[in-house]
Amino acid sequence: MFNYGTILRIQGQEYDIVGVIQFQSITEPSIWEEYRMFNKATREEMWLSYDDYNGEYSMSKVVLTSGRNIDTNFQGYHIVDRGNARVVTARGNVDVDQGERVEYIELEDMSEDKIKSVEIWEDGSELSEGYYIEKGDIEVIGKSNANIIAGGGGRMKNNSPVKIFAVLAVLCSAVFTVFMGYIGASGTKMSTYIKDSENYTYSTSVTSDIEPTLKADVYNTSLTVDAAAKDIIKGIDGNTQSVQQNNEDEDDNSVAIMTKDEYCLVYEDSESGETLVQICTRLYAYSSSSEPYHSRRSTGRYYRRYYYTKGYSSDKGSYGGDHTSSYGSYNDTTVSTNSNDTYSNYSNSVRQASVASRSSSGGGTSSGK
Repeated sequence: MFNYGTILRIQGQEYDIVGVIQFQSITEPSIWEEYRMFNKATREEMWLSYDDYNGEYSMSKVVLTSGRNIDTNFQGYHIVDRGNARVVTARGNVDVDQGERVEYIELEDMSEDKIKSVEIWEDGSELSEGYYIEKGDIEVIGKSNANIIAGGGGRMKNNSPVKIFAVLAVLCSAVFTVFMGYIGASGTKMSTYIKDSENYTYSTSVTSDIEPTLKADVYNTSLTVDAAAKDIIKGIDGNTQSVQQNNEDEDDNSVAIMTKDEYCLVYEDSESGETLVQICTRLYAYSSSSEPYHSRRSTGRYYRRYYYTKGYSSDKGSYGGDHTSSYGSYNDTTVSTNSNDTYSNYSNSVRQASVASRSSSGGGTSSGK
C-alpha cells in the first residue's frame, strides 16, 4: 500500500515510513502490512497497521518487550483475534526476515476503539498499545530519505542483546561484500522499482488459483522486452539470483528474472504484442498455477518451468509446511541453463559496476533491515 520513504500525515502529525513488513496469517486467509514510522517532530516511533482482510487501520507503539510470554489478562480488554503468521516480505529499516514466524494476540477495550497486541517471536515477546483510525485520517504528502537510522522499539530484535552481535555481523559482512564485489547495496525490490518508475503503468492483478490472498501485479510498458528487462535489472543494481531469456522457443523472447524474494517475467502480450511485466513474490509463484496475464502458451510454460528449475526446491523448504504448492503433480521438463545468456551477463556487469562505483566513492552497503 505504501513504500518506505513515504511521508504520511495522520491526524495532523507527519511521519516518515522507514520500513514495511508484510505478514500472512497461517491460520486464516489474511494478509496485512505494518509500517515502522517516526514522527517528524518528536521522533517517536509508531507503527501503522493496515489489514486488507478486515479493512482495519490502526496506530500503535511498543510499550514492553520481554524474553518471556506476556500475560494478556488486561482489565477492560478482551481477545478479538489470535493466530500465527509468517513474514512474507520485509523492506527498509525493520529487524525481521522473510519467513520468520510470529504468534499474535489482538485485544480491544469495551469501546472497541483502543487496542493492545502481543507478538511472540522466537527471541521474545512485545506488547503494543494503540487505537483504530480511519482510512481518511491518512494522507500521503511526499517522499523522504528512508534510510533513517533510528533506535527504539520494533519487532523484538531491536532490543535484544543478540542485536549487538547481529549489527557487528552485518557490518563485517557488508565490508566483506564490498571487498568481494558480489552484490549491490540498494536493496531495491523489483516490485518497488517497477511501481515507482514512469516506464511502467499498472494494468491488472492475477489472483492465485490456489491461495486467493496472493496476487501478481501486471504492468504494461512502451519499452521492448529487451529494454524493459535490462531496465529492471539495472533498477535493482543487478542484484538478481538468476535471470535468463527463453532460448528454447525462437518465437518467444520472454525474460525471467528472479531475486531472493521475487519473480518477474517480461514478455509480449499475446493479443496486442505490447510488452508486459508480471511481478510477484516467490510465495505466489510457489502457490499458483495461474499462467501470466495474456501470455502465449509457450510463455506460460516457460514461466512455470523456469520457476520450477530455479526456485521451487529452495522455496519448498521455506513454504512447504504452511502452503500448498502448485507443483505437486508437475511433470514438465526443467530449463537448461545458458551460460552465455545476454541478460545474465548484463546483470553481472551492472552489479560489478555498482560495487565499483560505491567503493570509489567511499560508500558502504545497507543490510536492508
